[in-house]
Amino acid sequence: MTAALQLRALTAADAEAVHALYVATRMPEMAHYPLGEAERAQFLRLQSLAQQAHHARHYPGAALDAVLLDGRLIGRLCVWRQPGEIRLMDIRLLPECCGAGWGTQLLAALTAEAARSGARLTLHAAVASRARAWYRRLGFVEGVDDGATVFMSLAAPPRGPAR
Repeated sequence: MTAALQLRALTAADAEAVHALYVATRMPEMAHYPLGEAERAQFLRLQSLAQQAHHARHYPGAALDAVLLDGRLIGRLCVWRQPGEIRLMDIRLLPECCGAGWGTQLLAALTAEAARSGARLTLHAAVASRARAWYRRLGFVEGVDDGATVFMSLAAPPRGPAR
């Protein structure tokens, strides 16, 4: 990785790029549904808007960032910070950018932030997602599984000097 990732706050001007990112990451699973192209596009538009509304309602004040590589939007990182907890709400990269270590780099930065602050890093992963195994490999422990998502977390590191 010679280029560095950059984060910047998402703006209204990013709306279509973020929607295209959402569509690109959801398209493989959409192949299993008997929908026409127009129906699929409408469904994904509604799902994208529903996700944004959910984030706004349940995670007020969250950091919603564009992930940039050489100035090009390649992903989105949504993080909610509260005392004692850093919640990874969404990490999403264009499919062609997956497997290059960019997601691991983003997650390592959050892990380091959690360690510095003594916070627990948490997230919800879709039960059937490939990301779930990735999170486990990175040290996340699974908690409550509601059938659709599973709660995962890294324990907060101990505070103060070791005894």
